[in-house]
Amino acid sequence: MRQTGDFPAMTPEAPRDQPKPSGLNFSLPELPRSSKGTLLPSTQQLLIGIAVVVLLNFVLSLLPRRSAESPAASATTGAQLAADDLKKLALKMEQQGLTQAAAGAWMEYLTAAQPEAKEAAGIWYRVGKLHQDAHDYEPALNAFYRAEALQSGDAELSTDLGRRIEESLSAIGRFAALRHELAGRVALDQDAAKSGSAVVAEIGNEKITEADLDRKIEDRIESELARLGNRIPEPERSKQKEAMLSQFAAKEARLQFLQQLVAEEVLYRKAVQIELPEKPEVRRQLEETRRGMLAGLVMQRRIEDYARVSEDEVKARYEANKESLRLPESLRVSRVSLPTAEAAQKRIAEGSGGTDWQEVAEPLAKGQPVPGLKAEAKLDALWSSRAKEIVPEAFAAEDGTFHVFLVRERTESRIPAFEEVADRLAQETQREKEQRVQGELLDQLRREFDVVLHLDRFGKPEPEAKQP
Repeated sequence: MRQTGDFPAMTPEAPRDQPKPSGLNFSLPELPRSSKGTLLPSTQQLLIGIAVVVLLNFVLSLLPRRSAESPAASATTGAQLAADDLKKLALKMEQQGLTQAAAGAWMEYLTAAQPEAKEAAGIWYRVGKLHQDAHDYEPALNAFYRAEALQSGDAELSTDLGRRIEESLSAIGRFAALRHELAGRVALDQDAAKSGSAVVAEIGNEKITEADLDRKIEDRIESELARLGNRIPEPERSKQKEAMLSQFAAKEARLQFLQQLVAEEVLYRKAVQIELPEKPEVRRQLEETRRGMLAGLVMQRRIEDYARVSEDEVKARYEANKESLRLPESLRVSRVSLPTAEAAQKRIAEGSGGTDWQEVAEPLAKGQPVPGLKAEAKLDALWSSRAKEIVPEAFAAEDGTFHVFLVRERTESRIPAFEEVADRLAQETQREKEQRVQGELLDQLRREFDVVLHLDRFGKPEPEAKQP
């Protein structure tokens, strides 16, 4: 458990002249003396022996101490393994796919062998690859950056390190850091490489750099995406984040965000200066906001833990509901509006030629009303016509005119491919799981905190007791 700093107070040391508790004797026994009051020779020898022991212990305390752990424990941690043995152990673990254990063994080897910079760079690179393969990107970046700092003149390693650093930054969505990483690697001079340290604003003694601004933008986007919870699948979330970040590539957008950031900061500082947070009405609002935010976070974390939607679940939903997903027959048609039924029949007789047809073909789905026509219009002739044909029957419109249709394209009823409906099915599954998880959590908490709602006070019948 993490400590919060509220440690129990230590008991002060008792004064030396304070009486000892009864029943315990802490006094030294009286040393034997001669009749003249001098120490006996045997006693002198005893004191000399004690002095020698004390001096010996003092000398030993200055010497380096070996670990006090037991041989079994040492063997377990690998402390007794030689550097060569640790290297063999790390390679063996790598071969067996034990990525975390192999990374730990390589770290022990680095401590034991203290290799030259070039070898150390290669080992840090291996450690980084192990973490990256395990999708543990922050330790991977730590290892890659150490390898980068140690290596010198190895162009191949440098290139591979750059690629893997970019991959890891992208994997954890640190696109702002990735942008500066790329800028630093392709910079033609030192000023370009240091662009992230350029100061863009100052508030008193505080300086805001380009890199600070990028982090603030990225943090704000992360907060916005966090509000959506699991409604956006992880791959789509990264794409959306990257798209949102791209909106701040323009200098105008970055300046607007910076101005908003500075405005918020100076207003906040003024609020603190005039002790606004101490006013009762403000404290009440802050407490309400705090309670609502914490309640929302509890629910959000529960949803994140228990309402994740996998691709297998979405595919299973697709297979179970294929028939209900079936797309109806559809047409793409052009039409002509004519004032009378006679004029409409004359136009039908003229055929599909002419330039008076509606320019943009409109889509129609079977079973759905056709816009503009009377609701009681029978559409059998429309749906029995083939592509490139004029419909042999005119249809009465709501405005009193008559419409003649030309079928441009016809699509038969079909079951859509999984890819066409995957996003919609994922969203539906997500909503259902979230609703279930929310209900289960609230039921659990009502029982945990012994909640009773007196529904009769609101004119509602009391719920029936659930059977255990």
